[in-house]
Amino acid sequence: GQPPTAVPGSMTERVVQRYYQRRICDPVYTPPTQCRAMVQSRAEPVDLRRRNRTQDTLRAVDRAVFALTGERGRKALLFLTEGFLNDPEVTPLQEVAGRCREANLAVYSFDVRGLIAGRAGADEPNAPNTAELGLMQVEQTDFQAAGSVSLAEETGGFAVRNTNDLAGSAVRVAEESSVYYLFGYAPPEGKGPRDWRKLKIQVRRPGLEVRARKGYTLRTIAEIAAAAERRPARKGPSSTAKTKPGEGAAEAPLVPADVARALASAHDADAIPLRAMAYVLDERPGGTVRTVLAVEADAPSLSNLGGDERPGTALTLSIMATHRDSGKTQRIDQRMLVDASGGQAWEGWLALSREFDLLPGVAQARVVVRDEFLGRLGAVTVRFEVPPVSGLRVSTPILTTRVSPARAGAPSRPMLVARREFAPSGHLYCQFQVFGAGAGAAPHIEATYALRRRTGEVVRQGAPSLIAPGPDGRLVRLLGLPLDGMAEGDYELLLTIEDKATGEKRERVESLRLTARAG
Repeated sequence: GQPPTAVPGSMTERVVQRYYQRRICDPVYTPPTQCRAMVQSRAEPVDLRRRNRTQDTLRAVDRAVFALTGERGRKALLFLTEGFLNDPEVTPLQEVAGRCREANLAVYSFDVRGLIAGRAGADEPNAPNTAELGLMQVEQTDFQAAGSVSLAEETGGFAVRNTNDLAGSAVRVAEESSVYYLFGYAPPEGKGPRDWRKLKIQVRRPGLEVRARKGYTLRTIAEIAAAAERRPARKGPSSTAKTKPGEGAAEAPLVPADVARALASAHDADAIPLRAMAYVLDERPGGTVRTVLAVEADAPSLSNLGGDERPGTALTLSIMATHRDSGKTQRIDQRMLVDASGGQAWEGWLALSREFDLLPGVAQARVVVRDEFLGRLGAVTVRFEVPPVSGLRVSTPILTTRVSPARAGAPSRPMLVARREFAPSGHLYCQFQVFGAGAGAAPHIEATYALRRRTGEVVRQGAPSLIAPGPDGRLVRLLGLPLDGMAEGDYELLLTIEDKATGEKRERVESLRLTARAG
């Protein structure tokens, strides 16, 4: 907003003049009023970024609180931060603190700046006097952390500041969270349910410190539940279209509160056992890579709405894929009727798959499946890496014992599964594609494989041979490895490709297990 108002000759005025004139403007050539305008024009975007960071931080805390509201009992949230201002114009602070209290959650803020010693700027040329340095130190250490400290104190936690022993402080949190008192009382009359009610707890024994909430407001359970239903999925990519990098996110449809909570949680849910696996495939426009998430849900855990003749179920499928370094997310939310009588069900597992166009780098996908009839829910997280699109590379190999039936004009093809565990019988199929072959009318890519035990003993091996380009020019190799007679245990499939034109070589190792309990 406006430049600070200071009393002439005061400490604040001297600090203002120092920053306005010595650090920003030359007082000989720039009038003070113009200098103030220059400083303000620079300060406004800085302050806007600061507010945005504060709001993003509070949204992250709010998301964590929402994910934990389904857990019973007292919860503790360890909040690692460099701190933020307690800005009264950023209203979510009190809202987040209120939701923490409703969720019976105490926030413990950890100042990751650690021990702050000395005075900032004391060694600089033309350093200000001691009083000014003291004021700057207060601003740096206290004002910057005031918001995180207030959030901790308002929710019954404490703030860890000015120490490098964060591990010891975490032990304090664990000890405090394991021993606490729960009091109940009848509040006095005279205040409405929305009024703030102060709370203070005292003990008689000297030397003890009481940590508790400073107060509360009242809401009915129905109001809390209704608010929880309104909060999920406020913004995010659309369920029907993928969001490309750089594009704005479309408004996502509302999903049930338990689905939104499971998406935000770090814990798996096993009411519906799930397994998921990412297959990184070909390059897409914009430097992204087509990635398929294969998801399998335990069929016996799902409702059967169609009977024995035509089994089927009604599901909500939500997947949120996040790029670690950029924070970009893509999300799919779909409600569907699934016919489990066809090829989607196999050996007691219902198979689903969805595509994403992801940037290279480390990514994480959170998968949630909800049975709309029974209300059961499963959630699982899969972490994977999307490689750069440059140079010679191999797609994620499809290892499977499932193949689609051959159709007119189309051969059978291996089907995606979300596991690397197979029965030691029949054939194991492996399909992979090679990208980035050297220039030329006919790429000369040679490939071979070796199936070996973890000890290094080779049990199956193929001779090197060239991969012939398909009708569409793709370099795809399909292997069929007989498993009959092989012992159960852990194995590795080593794939080796070499570009004979350039001499460039790549190897990829896929771990798998053979067990009679596979399926």
